[in-house]
Amino acid sequence: AHAQLLFHTDGFGSSPEAIAAQPPGLETPSFGITPEMNTGLFLMAPAAAALAAAWCAALDADGAFSNWKNDQQALNQLLRRGLVTPPGHARKLMAAYGGSLQLGLLPNHLFPSGHLFFIQRALHRLGATPVAVHLTFQNCDQSGKRHRMREGGLWLVDDVASHFLPAGGLLSYEPDLPPELTSRFGESKLPPRNLRLSDQLVQDHFALVNHQLAQLRSALRLALLLNRTLVLPRFVCGLETVTNFAHRGIRCLGSNGCRMALPYYCPADHVLRMRPRPPQARTPRGGGRGLHGRSREQALLARRHAAAARAPNRLPRVVAAREFPLARPRGARRALQPRQHAARARARLDRPPVRPLRREGVRGRRREAEGYAARVGGGRRPHARVARRDGSQRGAGAGRSGRRGAAAAGARGAHGGR
Repeated sequence: AHAQLLFHTDGFGSSPEAIAAQPPGLETPSFGITPEMNTGLFLMAPAAAALAAAWCAALDADGAFSNWKNDQQALNQLLRRGLVTPPGHARKLMAAYGGSLQLGLLPNHLFPSGHLFFIQRALHRLGATPVAVHLTFQNCDQSGKRHRMREGGLWLVDDVASHFLPAGGLLSYEPDLPPELTSRFGESKLPPRNLRLSDQLVQDHFALVNHQLAQLRSALRLALLLNRTLVLPRFVCGLETVTNFAHRGIRCLGSNGCRMALPYYCPADHVLRMRPRPPQARTPRGGGRGLHGRSREQALLARRHAAAARAPNRLPRVVAAREFPLARPRGARRALQPRQHAARARARLDRPPVRPLRREGVRGRRREAEGYAARVGGGRRPHARVARRDGSQRGAGAGRSGRRGAAAAGARGAHGGR
């Protein structure tokens, strides 16, 4: 018999039989039928026309989308009517929709869900190349999906020059991940029930993530001051982030094929809000939209070589950006390499500023940035940070009053300019 329906599922792993099959075949039913069959990717033969008509009728009914129901749940209810699953692993076809249709499941390792590809990273372990990746089990809607594809090297439509070599250059760093924060997790340490906010394991997860966010905030401040674009680090999470229901710390725990380990390299949308900020929340420097206008995915430096191969004439061979390690053991210091507009800036990153950015509007943020620049740059006068190359001044010391402007001009003449 031949399949009349082929469905991608939300399965959490492939069976050994499906992985070893040459040529590739269908998935073992027990590794995909328990999760939902996903309407994001499926094939129907003409014999399934009656099922399609019943599906449309179910969606036209009153209350079809009440109580968070959706089209996928409606189709699953129809398919599972009279579903007959064959015993053992030899037969891969199931009788669905009252026994009238033959249903097969696409192999999970060749048509992986977002959990299998991005979170478990199962295909990296198997060395398999997927046919299609379904961007499920993710946060932040379309913005999160696009960022995940960039992280996985699957998004190939970015402008090569502007994305991989933005104006001003790049700034990247290696996060500090002390063992005392990363060694608190593992499947054996998970409770037998769903996690609660009061659990120590949850507090340990927040301690690990907040430690990385403090470093990210310092790096973003420095990138803004140097007019660079920040390359995000690869985040590490202690517990899996799921926004729509409770769990024990691993979403797929107990499911066939699940190979989740804690802690894990988590996608950026598990830590950050990936949606762009509204125009009124733009930063005063550079005109971007905060982190989303001045950052790139963590895989950018590795992807740049592939991008250069695709469009060698659009990406300069000499890359102006350097990688600056920001997070180091306490007590260690390193000065930034000289750079045109930041030749005197020194990174005092053994004491990173972890205080959140104040939301006082454009003027308040500019004062805060200028004060921080004076501290890390070694200068005592805030107005020295905002001196322009042509000798004119803006910000503190010029343009606010004639008397203060004259004093600034006199100081500039006495010292020969900055």
